[in-house]
Amino acid sequence: MRARQVHLILGVVLAVAIFSAAAGAAPAVYQDGTYVAVSDADDHGYLMAIVTIKDGKIAQVRLTEMNGFGDPKPASYPWEPYHEAMKVLPGRFVEANDWDVDIVTQATGTSESARQAVQRALEKAAKVPGGKYFDGTFFGRSAADDHGYGTALVTIKDDRIVAVKLGEVQADGTWKDFSTYPWEPTVKGKEQMEQAFVAANGVEVDLITGSTSSSKKWIQAVTNALKAAER
Repeated sequence: MRARQVHLILGVVLAVAIFSAAAGAAPAVYQDGTYVAVSDADDHGYLMAIVTIKDGKIAQVRLTEMNGFGDPKPASYPWEPYHEAMKVLPGRFVEANDWDVDIVTQATGTSESARQAVQRALEKAAKVPGGKYFDGTFFGRSAADDHGYGTALVTIKDDRIVAVKLGEVQADGTWKDFSTYPWEPTVKGKEQMEQAFVAANGVEVDLITGSTSSSKKWIQAVTNALKAAER
C-alpha cells in the first residue's frame, strides 16, 4: 500500500510539473483590436507598426518607416531590399503570429526595427505588465508654423527620461545649425531645455526667455515622443 501511495504521489507531482511547464510555455493571449507601436528612433528615423488582432491572432500588419525628419520614406527610396522588406515582412508576422521572424537580406536595419515595433504592439495586445513607457529612444515633433517645427529624441529607462536631443527643422526643410545660428537665447535655450526635461522627467519646464516659440515647439515635440513611448 505504501509503495502504491508513493507511486501515486510521484505521479501527481509529475503531472503538476508537466502542466506548469506547459503553462509557462503557452503562447501569449492577444486581445482583439488595433495596436500602434514604434521602434527605437535615431537621427535616421524609426519604424511604425499598426497591428490588428482578430480572434486572438495577428490578422494584419502595416509598416511605415519614417526618416529623420519624421516623414514617411517615399516610394522613390532607392534601396530595393528596403522595399522587399516592407513588402514581405507583414506576411511573415501574420503567418508566424509573432514578431520573431526572419530578417530580409540586405535590409537588416529595417527588419530589426519592424520586429521591435511589432513586438511592442503585441505587448500592448497581450497587456504585458510593465511601467508607463517602453525603454528606448523615441521621436516626436511639434506642429509646424511659418518658421518650421521642433523635434525631439527622448531616451527612457525604467520610466525615467535619461536623455533628450532637441532639433529644429526650418521652413525650407533643412535642419537649423545651432553651431552657427546667431540668436543666442535659442542656442543656449536648447541645451537648457534638454537638461530641464531630464530633471523634470516630463514636460513641466520653463519657457526660455527670448525663445518662446522654439520652447513651445520643443515641449510639444517631447510630449509627442512620450506618447510614442507609452505601453
